[in-house]
Amino acid sequence: MGIAGSIAHVVVECAFHMIDTVNVNAKAGVDHVSTSTMVQKMWAKEGLIGYGRGISACFYSAAVGGFIYFTIYKTLKTKLAGILPNID
Repeated sequence: MGIAGSIAHVVVECAFHMIDTVNVNAKAGVDHVSTSTMVQKMWAKEGLIGYGRGISACFYSAAVGGFIYFTIYKTLKTKLAGILPNID
């Protein structure tokens, strides 16, 4: 369960990394700019590579975080199933 959850988490986080990068850069400055303006600024300054910066950190944190989250979730769900009443 942990490995499947980890893979799913990595796929989702890496798929949306470019969107998150643009969003964070648009909100990080003193002057808040629109998303389309930030896309144009990033393209002019760094090209395609600018959108992918930090993808390795995203990949590793999603892999470890997803594994820990889903492992703990499955363990707690299994152990608490016998303790807590079944609510339908």
